Amino acid sequence: MLQIKNLMKEKYVPEDRMELLVGLIYKRLKDYAFDLISDGKAVDVSFDKQFALFSKYFLYAKSNFNPLNRMRSSHAILQVNPKEQVFIRQLTDIDCISESKFMDLMHVLLNFQQYIEQGLIEGAIIPEEVDELDKNAELIWGAIFQNAYDEIERRRRLAQSVDEKEIDAIARKIYHQIQGQHISQESFPLDNRLSFGEFLKLSDQPKIGWHIDWEMRYAK
Repeated sequence: MLQIKNLMKEKYVPEDRMELLVGLIYKRLKDYAFDLISDGKAVDVSFDKQFALFSKYFLYAKSNFNPLNRMRSSHAILQVNPKEQVFIRQLTDIDCISESKFMDLMHVLLNFQQYIEQGLIEGAIIPEEVDELDKNAELIWGAIFQNAYDEIERRRRLAQSVDEKEIDAIARKIYHQIQGQHISQESFPLDNRLSFGEFLKLSDQPKIGWHIDWEMRYAK
């Protein structure tokens, strides 16, 4: 154990985070070895394998990251009236959901936030992986959004009239299409409900939206 800690010092891991790092590495190694032995396979201890298994934990331990400060916490979500939540406002403004659906969507977002928070606290997820998940989700949304509003954008460039009801209808279609999208990271798999929670989180920040003018309306 002393040799391991000395190695960590060489990697500039702060003293007060060494126990955390040791615990994370031990747990990951135990799970990795158990899975291989259960399948009758040899345990690979090559440098490449060690790097793949443990490098993210060294990055996490070296950072001064406080996972509870990273995003709007699950506790904070519950303290706000649903009607005042940005992601709810985005949907009610396009007449996409009724008030009876507010709590269902709140629970989807809450479950996602708690899943990510717990992973960050335990070190199973590192901040860079959350950033990567956000980028992937934004790319998926961006392609759908751009394709859906291509004709509306063309008509606007030509100074042709655009009916607001038509825009709202397109916005609702984008939202429903996003509901069926599945995103995931290798290190922390997301099912369809958690994937939807990621998109709700982004629409609450807001980094994505449904109405063509969502940035002007909500990103202030």
